[in-house]
Amino acid sequence: MRLLVVEDDLSLAQAIVKFLTYQNYVVDTAPDGQMGWEFAQSCAYDLVVLDVILPKLGGISLCQKLRQTGCDTPILLLTACGSRNHKVAGLEAGADDYVTKPFDWQELLARIRALLRRKSDLIPALLTWGDLSLNSLTCEVTYGNTKLPLRPKEYKLLELFLRSPNRILSCDAILEYLWSFEQVPSQDAVRAHIKGLRQKLKAVGAQDAIETVYGLGYRLRPIVQRSPNVETPPLSLSPEIQGELQQALADAWQDMQPQILERVHLLEIAIYAMSADQPLEKLRQVAIAQAHKLAGTVGSYGFMAASQQAQQIEAQLQQHPILSEDIKSQLQQCVLHLRQLLQGSPVSTSQPPVEKDSLTQLASRVQFTRDFEQLLHKAQQQHQPLTLVLLSIENLKSLNHHYGYTFGDRLLYRVGSTIGDASQTCGRWGSRTFAIALYGMNGTQTRQQYLSKLLQTLDATEGTPVIVKFTSAIATYPTDGQTSQHLYQSVEASL
Repeated sequence: MRLLVVEDDLSLAQAIVKFLTYQNYVVDTAPDGQMGWEFAQSCAYDLVVLDVILPKLGGISLCQKLRQTGCDTPILLLTACGSRNHKVAGLEAGADDYVTKPFDWQELLARIRALLRRKSDLIPALLTWGDLSLNSLTCEVTYGNTKLPLRPKEYKLLELFLRSPNRILSCDAILEYLWSFEQVPSQDAVRAHIKGLRQKLKAVGAQDAIETVYGLGYRLRPIVQRSPNVETPPLSLSPEIQGELQQALADAWQDMQPQILERVHLLEIAIYAMSADQPLEKLRQVAIAQAHKLAGTVGSYGFMAASQQAQQIEAQLQQHPILSEDIKSQLQQCVLHLRQLLQGSPVSTSQPPVEKDSLTQLASRVQFTRDFEQLLHKAQQQHQPLTLVLLSIENLKSLNHHYGYTFGDRLLYRVGSTIGDASQTCGRWGSRTFAIALYGMNGTQTRQQYLSKLLQTLDATEGTPVIVKFTSAIATYPTDGQTSQHLYQSVEASL
């Protein structure tokens, strides 16, 4: 799949590209909104990752412009921490979801995958050709019980054939799919990758999977029987994949660390040049911009203390247009401390710190997932039931459209507060969905006691004549699944 990343912070953009390329996506980048618009007009992307604050054309304006031209490509916003107005404006402009900087890389990947799944339910995550299977969520390829190791380009090539089983693909079409604008090679590269993929398929017994249509291109050879019903695998990351992601993050940091430290140096110079008797507004704005970018970038690498330090520097600069000697000295010490915090290696993101959803103040999806795993382990040890509930505001989109996103945000906050009061373990699962874990309660008890009472409470506390429609689904351990992945899959399929 082909993604577009519009981000003016080049170091962060490069890290995102490296991270997503590691997940077998083809990624184009644009450093400003105007170039992002031109890219979006010249190529059909599967998803756009869009920063809010961009030069030439702002992210929200670009989002509006895309939607006004009929573009329905999913758009994921990157917003600064605490920028609630940007989130609301972005959603009103037509964005599908947002991630707050600094972000957790696994959450970014999960949200991208969720938006790509939402774009077309007709495209399964598990693709098959006879005994050959490709899992686009785990990036694993197997033939029967044999795992097939493929290079990134070979994997993308096989995925293209499996997603287009009846299509003849020319060399030009394959080039457009497999390479970004900056990397397009000759057609000989396509032929070389076709040859390499065929050899690996033949080695495991899947010979003749790809046939040549002379004068036109290549296609997946039709077979008589195909699997009619394929179960979509759950969205979960195995320890092996988590380790690979962590290694990709460490590699990206090794490349980006000199650029990040150079940005700290620019911040240091700008603060040093500012003085009380010669207030230079341009220098102050440069320093604010550098601190803001650092706060969003370094936290995404796991340097949360450094991110908080950069946020404090930004706040001080915004609060004091003219620096006294004391304030200037404090800022210089803060920058020195920031530099020291960034000298080490990135903190592992396999267990990120406790996170809250900024709107509802409930646990984020990442945090709820960790909490649910602990409860499931406890239930398995003590032989107790554990029920997972997903509660969704079915008509939130229409309410937002009719009354505005401010109303929708108030509704989400009110629902989140009510669920938080009634549940010890809960979180925001998606844009309109909440997740609840009920230890020691089976499915029947959940429906008869907890869920009915909760819905009555929500109806009573709305305080508005507007009709709010709720949809719920539940899955219980051990009845509906033995693992968290099976429970997530069961409950999401019922919602």
